[in-house]
Amino acid sequence: MKIEVGESLALSWLRHIRGCQLAQVNWKASPDMLTEAAIEPMKPLFERIRATFDQADPPLPLIKRTSSLNQWLKQGEVDALGLKLSDGAVEAAIAVDIAFHEGGLVYGSSTETAARVAKKLLRTALLLHGPLGLTGGYVVFASPKASPSTRSAVLAARDRVRDFAQGSTALDTFKFDVFVGEDFNRELLQPVLALSKHVADTSELFLRSVQLTALFE
Repeated sequence: MKIEVGESLALSWLRHIRGCQLAQVNWKASPDMLTEAAIEPMKPLFERIRATFDQADPPLPLIKRTSSLNQWLKQGEVDALGLKLSDGAVEAAIAVDIAFHEGGLVYGSSTETAARVAKKLLRTALLLHGPLGLTGGYVVFASPKASPSTRSAVLAARDRVRDFAQGSTALDTFKFDVFVGEDFNRELLQPVLALSKHVADTSELFLRSVQLTALFE
């Protein structure tokens, strides 16, 4: 299985900065979790997402007219998922989607990029809420570089996702964050880099690469 450098960074962040005892990269819901009976209760929320963002001013289309909830959830993948446990129960669930584009975050225009990020945030929340049965969680989208216009559009999309979640009883206990540019550096990268002299786990490829380059400093 290929592990991207951003995913490895997110994994170390979940383990050591956020204190998750269980952490996994590239998590997808099993098709057995997405039966019609299992996802039926989520359909009103799915249709509300579609209608709310299609009809917003300005519109931010997130779901194609031809997409079903089952298809939409099957297409979702969480780059890094961490669970923090207490007394045998999940105390916190943290999901990170991370996009490392050397030339800057681009999924088309700034509006298209913002829509893609909003879709990732909400789809991940539905995956935590539905297939995993969690009543809350912390959903993060992170990217190290973006143009000022793209960053502004993405942060505005994050705010619209937050507003939607606060008006939804199913998602009102979910927290959403976007770390782009300097926020990425401050919140994710620098805290993990500070661990490089103390963590010696060969499975954490990002940290091992930092330790390798440090040999020649």
